[in-house]
Amino acid sequence: MLPKNAEAGDPIVTCSHCGYYWGYGGTMYRATCPSCGGKVVVSKNHTGIVLSPEEGTVAEVPTGNTDLWRTVSIAIRNGGGEEIADLYSSVTWTHSRIRE
Repeated sequence: MLPKNAEAGDPIVTCSHCGYYWGYGGTMYRATCPSCGGKVVVSKNHTGIVLSPEEGTVAEVPTGNTDLWRTVSIAIRNGGGEEIADLYSSVTWTHSRIRE
């Protein structure tokens, strides 16, 4: 289930302190939980990025990669929702192939 007020491109962040989850509209490394005020590292605590709030679709992006979630988020916010899924698939494949 998507959080209320989540917009396309927002990472869904879960607070590691209280468990609250929300659509984070910023681009900073850390976010402040709107429920408890705790600081949360976005790249380690997001569960995906909203593709379409109307359809309830989310792109799964691996945690721990700050540059990747920011790039995907910005592309979706700029209207590249459908194209980013294909791009993300190739990026994931490329990263896994490089590590092998």
